[in-house]
Amino acid sequence: VSWVTSASAMKASLTLMLQGERSDDVVTFAKECMYQVLHVMVGLNSIEGKPKTMTDLQGIWKEKVFDKFTSCFHEGLACAMRVMLRIGANCPANELEQWIEWHKEYNRYGTWINSVELLLDETQPAYLDCGMDHPNIIYHSVVSAFNDEDGFEVLNQVLDSTIFESLSADKQMDREQLFHCKVARLLKRISIRLKWAMEKLTEKGIGVKEGKAEQVDEVMSRVEEFSKAAADWLSQSLNTGQYNLSKRGKAMDVEVSCVLADLMDPDASINLVNGLLGASSLGTQLAGLKLVRQLRAQGGDMEQAFVDLLNDFLKKTIERFSGEGEELVKQLLGAQVVNKRSIVDTFDELDELMVTDTDKIAVCQVWGEIGLRCMCTDDERTREIGVGLLDSLQRRQFAQQAKLTEAAEAVLDWMQETCNHE
Repeated sequence: VSWVTSASAMKASLTLMLQGERSDDVVTFAKECMYQVLHVMVGLNSIEGKPKTMTDLQGIWKEKVFDKFTSCFHEGLACAMRVMLRIGANCPANELEQWIEWHKEYNRYGTWINSVELLLDETQPAYLDCGMDHPNIIYHSVVSAFNDEDGFEVLNQVLDSTIFESLSADKQMDREQLFHCKVARLLKRISIRLKWAMEKLTEKGIGVKEGKAEQVDEVMSRVEEFSKAAADWLSQSLNTGQYNLSKRGKAMDVEVSCVLADLMDPDASINLVNGLLGASSLGTQLAGLKLVRQLRAQGGDMEQAFVDLLNDFLKKTIERFSGEGEELVKQLLGAQVVNKRSIVDTFDELDELMVTDTDKIAVCQVWGEIGLRCMCTDDERTREIGVGLLDSLQRRQFAQQAKLTEAAEAVLDWMQETCNHE
């Protein structure tokens, strides 16, 4: 990505996409290219030197291009925000829903709402300066553009708050429903901030724009009703044993659960985690663990809510895969583990979530024991799962502290016995 070319493209698009009018050329450009450019400019991805903040990136630039490149980010990203909002204001929601969901070449999502969310995410590297906890002025330029374009009302206009009326518990979510869930999530975040800002202004005796407080209250009520409908659909789906939440595989299942958890209140989010971890499919349980990571990052009460959950999950995993030989093969099939991916990813996630060294060693212990027992079966697929588990285990920090000598000797004895028999 060229900073100058990208900024020029954003400015040119804004020139063509006038307020209240539609430009098919700009819509096509944004649909096919915008998220990929923002992935680099806002996320500072795929850049030599791997900068973590805007300060890091600016340190790479030579002095003669410093001001020019910096202005590309200020102007380019603000223009991108305006372009995306004007598209949202002039394109029907059912068109925005159909934007490219998955870019195969870059392996990333790229819908309209994803671009808007990315631009408004103050934790992105382009908005951070070394030693600073708050977003830099590039972020403020983007937010100013959002406010100038009445982005709050555009999002409210795009949201279809009735989508769950036609989505029964036996139906899975598709990209159209996920799209509106993301719009609702963004509206919720912005509403909370606006509410807080208006309260601060009132405390200082500064007046709030007429009708703004009522608008925010109305949107918050709308999003709350939407969230309740989403929680009801999710609860009914889990109660009927429908753990595959989407039509597009495990990656989207994880995204659906994370988005819905952001929409729901804390108790409902915790219930969602428990529902996912109570599933028979290990892949669905993995989605629950990923959700734990996201919710725990919120801190406070949510962090404390999962203190005992991870060790309980590990104990149940030990019991669940306690068999040997043919019994272990059946246990893996019962958990829908047909290759190494889901079980390796589950242990990876569990290891990352554990806080203490003792708990991490315990995960590695179970990880290794199951992997070694998988080697002692006549089923080739199960042995491949065992190889995958052991191969991935050796890359974990505390793997060497797991006591696996006895289990490893059992594998050697089994192999020797098998060879003698043959």
